[in-house]
Amino acid sequence: MPTVIKRFRYLLLICTAILSGCFGLFDSGGDHIAGPYYTGWIDVHSSRYIGKRDSGDLEFEVIPAYIYAVGHNERFIVAKQHPLQGEFPHEKIDEGQTNYYLIDLKLKPGQHEKGLYGPMDADEFNNRCNALHVGEITFNLTYPENP
Repeated sequence: MPTVIKRFRYLLLICTAILSGCFGLFDSGGDHIAGPYYTGWIDVHSSRYIGKRDSGDLEFEVIPAYIYAVGHNERFIVAKQHPLQGEFPHEKIDEGQTNYYLIDLKLKPGQHEKGLYGPMDADEFNNRCNALHVGEITFNLTYPENP
């Protein structure tokens, strides 16, 4: 009988070690931007996106990867993105293309995709900023253009 108990303990120890090791497979991180918005990444920095938490703490992606610069003022969030090309897990950052996004923090749900404008090229972005009177915004969250 003691042999059976020893084997059971070893098996239990092995299973515990395997299961506890699985919880460290994914790494993640992010930075708060303003209000419910934040940058986030999961597993690799090239997956950095802009997300939003709703009142029930549900999280969802607002602007897809790869976000490399973010700035904001009291009314707007602006972001620069190099889109990802290819299929997961072989996606590559397209540094040759820069998309701009604008999030209007004051718009109520239902108005223009809940205040999201983009993707836009630089000219379209500048025109939209002038039309909406965005004002001066400094990109205070910057990340490597190709991590």
